[in-house]
Amino acid sequence: MSQDSSHSHFIIPLKFLLSCFVALLILTVVTVLASLIDLGPTLNLTLALFIAGIKAFCVLYIFMGLKWDKGYNILVVLASILFILIFIVFIILDFSSRGDIESIESGSHSIQSPVKTPSSEQSYDSH
Repeated sequence: MSQDSSHSHFIIPLKFLLSCFVALLILTVVTVLASLIDLGPTLNLTLALFIAGIKAFCVLYIFMGLKWDKGYNILVVLASILFILIFIVFIILDFSSRGDIESIESGSHSIQSPVKTPSSEQSYDSH
């Protein structure tokens, strides 16, 4: 069984793997240190996601070999990230508009719930 040399897999040099590993360790320490600083919930989350994005880029670019890969694989990764971002935008829009819809529905429909709550004054043993 012969193997065509034009389709062989690229071996990532050890210096790239070690430098990426060290960068990931340093970014992990930075993430832990950043979590100890109180910047408010929004800034802490933004900073943590930013650092996680840098780590994900390192893993994709070096460990998964996108630096040396064909353009098609990079296109697939970028399209996947785009679809994830689209889903996140729809989730944010959904959560940000839920209160508005519930207030409109409660004001326009005067439906009383037929479910009796335990706090109601009726006795359930009267049947």
